[in-house]
Amino acid sequence: MRWLVLLGLLTGCTANPDSLAQRVAQFPDYRQPAYSLTSPDLFYPDWFEGRWRLTSVLEAVEAPLGVEYTNPTNFARSQTERGEPVVYYVRFYRDDQGRVIADRVFNTISAIQASQGAKSVIEVLLAADQPDRQTIRLSGNRRGELYITRRHSERPNPQEFATLEFYRQVLGSLGRIPNTKDVETTTLYQQSTQTRITASQLIAVFLVPTDERYFNSNGRAVTAYRYRLRLDKTS
Repeated sequence: MRWLVLLGLLTGCTANPDSLAQRVAQFPDYRQPAYSLTSPDLFYPDWFEGRWRLTSVLEAVEAPLGVEYTNPTNFARSQTERGEPVVYYVRFYRDDQGRVIADRVFNTISAIQASQGAKSVIEVLLAADQPDRQTIRLSGNRRGELYITRRHSERPNPQEFATLEFYRQVLGSLGRIPNTKDVETTTLYQQSTQTRITASQLIAVFLVPTDERYFNSNGRAVTAYRYRLRLDKTS
């Protein structure tokens, strides 16, 4: 067992808290989660099925290790976006085994268009045999790759559902060195009514080994965002 502890120290991972709710409560001080990719997808409760109007509000953004560990321009812009609602649509449907899953392609396009404009996305590709990898083609010869490497979900009670996904994000364009980072998204959902879901969401950004600041960050998040979400069912 000692080698597992040493591995966790070397990779910056720590033992997981008793629940994802406890993890979110640690805002803004996070280390990489120790979950693995044990499930082929996130399977949502039945009450997620359908199309929803999602309103997202950034409540807080922090740089736990200091702004010098972030992209200062992006961090400053995020500070100005606090309290401003962003609205887009998301869908959840049943797969061929009757399980409710997110429409990842539709949801990704919808979220990017809401933040970058209607013409910002050319296409999002998700191979049927590789559900944990997304390829995103953006305007201006930009391209993104998302690789999900860790996943976890919890069902504290029939009206609550919590999810965590950890992924590597690579963004770049022709002639430029890609920007690579690890990102955690943890969301605590609560069914308020048959047509409304509310949620608290954490997004934590971590450096990768190719970044010269990586070892100094010691596996800690360099930027943490906290959002308030509301989903209103439209169909």
